[in-house]
Amino acid sequence: MKKIIYLILGIAFLVLSLPPVNWGFLVFAAFAPLFLAARESKFIPNLIYGFIAGLAYFSMLFYWVALYKPPGAALVIGGFALYFAFYLAVTGYFLSRSQDSWFEWLFPGAFWIALKWGISFWKPAFVGIYITDNLGPELRQSLYLFGENGLELFIFLVNGWIFNFVRVPKALRGHMIQLLILGILLLGMNSFARSRLNEKISSDIPVALVQANLPYDVKWREANYGRIKEVYSRLTRQAARSNPKLIVWPQYAFPEDLRVTPNPASRLAAELKTPILLGTYVKSQSGAPIDVALYFDAEGALSGQYAATFLPPLRSIGQKKGESPGIFETSVGRIGVLLCFEDTHPFLSRNLVKEGAQIIVVLCNNQVFGRTTCPGLHADRDVNLAIETDRFFIRSTPTGFSQIIDPHGRVLMSTPLFQETLLIGKVALRSGTGPFAVTGDLISYLAFAVLGVLAARFRRKIPLQ
Repeated sequence: MKKIIYLILGIAFLVLSLPPVNWGFLVFAAFAPLFLAARESKFIPNLIYGFIAGLAYFSMLFYWVALYKPPGAALVIGGFALYFAFYLAVTGYFLSRSQDSWFEWLFPGAFWIALKWGISFWKPAFVGIYITDNLGPELRQSLYLFGENGLELFIFLVNGWIFNFVRVPKALRGHMIQLLILGILLLGMNSFARSRLNEKISSDIPVALVQANLPYDVKWREANYGRIKEVYSRLTRQAARSNPKLIVWPQYAFPEDLRVTPNPASRLAAELKTPILLGTYVKSQSGAPIDVALYFDAEGALSGQYAATFLPPLRSIGQKKGESPGIFETSVGRIGVLLCFEDTHPFLSRNLVKEGAQIIVVLCNNQVFGRTTCPGLHADRDVNLAIETDRFFIRSTPTGFSQIIDPHGRVLMSTPLFQETLLIGKVALRSGTGPFAVTGDLISYLAFAVLGVLAARFRRKIPLQ
């Protein structure tokens, strides 16, 4: 009965950490009850417990995928549930055979990071696991140093300590040493966060984002070309009154090949003497669709284009991918571009920074997912990436949330969902690379090294304390 209570408690904490409740702090205690249940069970029951927990958590997290492709939702949710089942079963196996509190403190987090790195080669895994996305801005500043894996490792160290304390409350010496280490880490993270959040960032480059909010059955239909042109032309001219240095249209604005000039975007850019950056579909010479970003300069010339290098996992339209990173040399500065799904994994934004991107623009389209939690979850991805890369992020969407995010992850401006509007704001150029942009997967490699040490000592049965 105790195992069932632990299981229910862990699942409840995980689910409540997600939207719409958003009690993100619960992830610091959500895994400890699952570890307590797994330690008292055998491998096969733990597979079942883990699958049930994973099914509950990932169903709540990814239910909106069914609005796009129901079979895809089953693949994503079922695949992640199996991942969670395997993690809990293996973790339970080793915890049940250990009498060493240090092994039990370090192993769950190191194994989580290593396993997460392993499944990153499965494309749907880039959708994300989201255990860091609902945390406060102070904790998330550590993303600049170590990325999501570093923050997740800290979360698991806290869960490991709770597990140890509940299991053997009398082992005070070991608990106090581990708690002291966690306290030092937390104080360091908090001090670093306060110094970053107190830094004043001046913004001197005005930009304008067009959110047309055309109905799903209207946009991208040639029969509605006139209406689409009228809306984008009207909003773009209205945006130009604020004298922006750049106007951004979202993904899939016009149902035509905008590489062929003149076109509505090039004409408007030349008329208003303002560059326009947008996302659209075009076709290759073989007829395969290509997801591209196009940049029209202030003379209306197409002076930059980028084809998506990382394609969505559930789209079966024979889409062709590009090969080069999305860097545009513009009158504003070096702009890095991510197309929709590309912002779900940090390696692409890290590459843009290494290529010299001074601002990063995300052109995306979440319209098909309506008023689900998807638009908010997707926007949270860019908050994390802004902190990791130390760059301003500009999110342009057709129906919201369009946003301007500063390098500390603060959402400076945001549009509502499903409303025709403009977002007028300012950004700034940033240069240099932060620690995570340089080190990348260092925490993953560290996790593997820790697992190697723990495995050797576990096999030789040498206690760490």
